[in-house]
Amino acid sequence: MKLSDLPMSTLIIGKLEPFLLIVQIILIPLFFFKWEGFIFKKLKPPLWLFALPLLPLLLQILLPYLNPNGQITFLDVGQGDSIFIRMPYNQGNYLIDTGGVMRFEKEKWQQRGSLYDPGKKIVVPFLKSEGVRTLDKLILTHGDADHVGGAVALLEEIRVKQLIVPRVSDRSGLEEEIIEIASKKGADIYVAGMGIRWKTSGGNFLILHPSEMDGERNEQSIVLRATFGGKKWLFTGDLGSEGENSMARKIKDIDIDVLKIGHHGSKYSSSEPFLERTNADFAVISVGKNNRYGHPGKEVIKRLEERGIQIFRTDEDGAIIYKFKDNSGTFTTQLP
Repeated sequence: MKLSDLPMSTLIIGKLEPFLLIVQIILIPLFFFKWEGFIFKKLKPPLWLFALPLLPLLLQILLPYLNPNGQITFLDVGQGDSIFIRMPYNQGNYLIDTGGVMRFEKEKWQQRGSLYDPGKKIVVPFLKSEGVRTLDKLILTHGDADHVGGAVALLEEIRVKQLIVPRVSDRSGLEEEIIEIASKKGADIYVAGMGIRWKTSGGNFLILHPSEMDGERNEQSIVLRATFGGKKWLFTGDLGSEGENSMARKIKDIDIDVLKIGHHGSKYSSSEPFLERTNADFAVISVGKNNRYGHPGKEVIKRLEERGIQIFRTDEDGAIIYKFKDNSGTFTTQLP
């Protein structure tokens, strides 16, 4: 057995906060200076001395539990979705989708030696940089590879307490594989539909869709409404106009502040009646640069602009981040 396979062989602490990095730079030379002094005097170094260089690392591990700020990050995973939500005081770490790459039939000479995996290359490194060792909930909106393809790599590196998948009759083979892996890893598998909710002291979460078992996979995407950071959010997976209409018929109040545009801005999503019903101030489009589908559709962008909605796009803005404390927060963007 490799050492890396042993429990606790790897400790994820995240990137050190600037002030802790400064403390670390000071304490390491201080440790060696003090240690050399004891050795020179032929004295046994006290145990507290060995704790000096470890102190910033311990504080880094404890920091999320002391941090009153929360954060949501729409990761730039190309043509796919992956959204990370961290609640204040580490009261909830949630990931909505994992990114991935749609596979198409290619000639043998066109195939790469190794396939690019956004889950392995982007999502997992990001979570580790944030010091995330455990996800409380991994929410896979539906079974398409550009939303769940990175889940296999993620499950190998990050502990998942609960995997949430939509209550549908038609699952992709990849989705079934992920459910099996997650179950073997000890995750609680939860098949969710309309009406499922949970709360933390900093936010409320409610699944609005799907309400039926049957239907086209995109139109059966999990739709999650959340309230935190002083804003109401709607995460729509690959929901198209058919799913939008179905949901709108069943739910009276969908008024929100931030809309994650469905299906990467496809012209068959974000219909005028749906935008009227949701009445968002901000729109986030997770989309790959120069993608083969022509996303986002010009019609969608026009509808958003005509309504005065501020648009964020991962293909142009990179990662989109909202940091908040209590009921106020600020959007920022971060290019790769």
